[in-house]
Amino acid sequence: MLIDWLKGRKRRRKVPVKPIITNGKDKENDKEKENDQQRDDSQMKKKPINYVKQKRSKCNIFLEIVFLFTGSILLFFCFLDAPIQPVTFKLPPPPIFEGSLSPNTKLQSAKILLKGKVFGPESLAIKDGVIYTGTGDGQLIAINGTDVNNIASFHANQDSEKILCGLADVEHICGRPLGLRFDKSGSSLYVAEAYSGLYKINLTSGTARHLSKHNDQQIGDRMQFVNDLDVTSDGVVYFTDSSSRWQRRDNVYLISEGSSNGRIFKYDPITDRTEVVLEDLAFPNGVQLSPDEDFLLFSEMTYARINLLFLKGTMKGQVVSFIENLPGLPDNIRASSSGGYWVGFAKVRKQPFSLYDFLSNRPFIKSYLSKVRFQNVAAMFKHSFVIAVYLQYCS
Repeated sequence: MLIDWLKGRKRRRKVPVKPIITNGKDKENDKEKENDQQRDDSQMKKKPINYVKQKRSKCNIFLEIVFLFTGSILLFFCFLDAPIQPVTFKLPPPPIFEGSLSPNTKLQSAKILLKGKVFGPESLAIKDGVIYTGTGDGQLIAINGTDVNNIASFHANQDSEKILCGLADVEHICGRPLGLRFDKSGSSLYVAEAYSGLYKINLTSGTARHLSKHNDQQIGDRMQFVNDLDVTSDGVVYFTDSSSRWQRRDNVYLISEGSSNGRIFKYDPITDRTEVVLEDLAFPNGVQLSPDEDFLLFSEMTYARINLLFLKGTMKGQVVSFIENLPGLPDNIRASSSGGYWVGFAKVRKQPFSLYDFLSNRPFIKSYLSKVRFQNVAAMFKHSFVIAVYLQYCS
């Protein structure tokens, strides 16, 4: 078969390629094109190409430097460990400030007392016209007219006298008295000191007694943030520990983390013991007994609500919601002479945009912000706010 194929190859005839014949006009056109091309090339050689340099303005250079510097810092914080472990939660949209919640300017006409003389007063207790309060530098003071007298100091040791108290970094050394209440006789003042526990001060004798210590082994985890209290007619004290993880000086971390490690304690003067009444609470803060002492109100700041704990009756020990979705984060609660309760707010949840609500279900952003210790940033979003809540719950 190979031989047959070779024979067939020999029989194939070569086809001659015919040359392409061009007429004279085509030749003339080609010559003209060549001449034009040569003329263009010679002109290009004579005229050098001018490259235009675009100069960047000083403003653009500055912005580029700022952008690179800022980007480098932001990237750097991405690799740092966050001090908090954010918990994701979502609140309903905050109520609109209208109707009974319409803002007013009544507090703007209030008179400021002793401006520049009293530093960071928290809770107030009044007896015979004298105002008692705890200050940001660890003092318990009595205000009588324009006179300010120191009643007690909660400094942790003698060295704290040499420290400039009033700063957050040394607050655990200088002390921070928060919640205050008189007993029914009015002779003793109970004090919730944020770092060391619960105290009873006899104003007549001037003696003080440490009722419940922050490191009491019988309560489990030590108290880190003792906050507010109320006293029954029998001398039983209910008080809050806002967190077993964060101290008061780190309260921004506590509120941004959203963790539920707060507790309510009960101190019994008969047994001289402290016991846990409720636990796993999200930043419990203010407490208030009912007029009949059959239930206890307590604010849960993280969830913008106030709960009710039954102390007597068939529902004793059970917790129900008293008021939900408040227009801010509730702090202290105090009884009103009109039959309701006054509630102070540490922060307002504004419509249409609330930064607190926005961050509540965005743990990555909260985690990142916590790396740069954003107390000063968070302070920009704080507002003073007071509301009266009237009792409508019937047991």
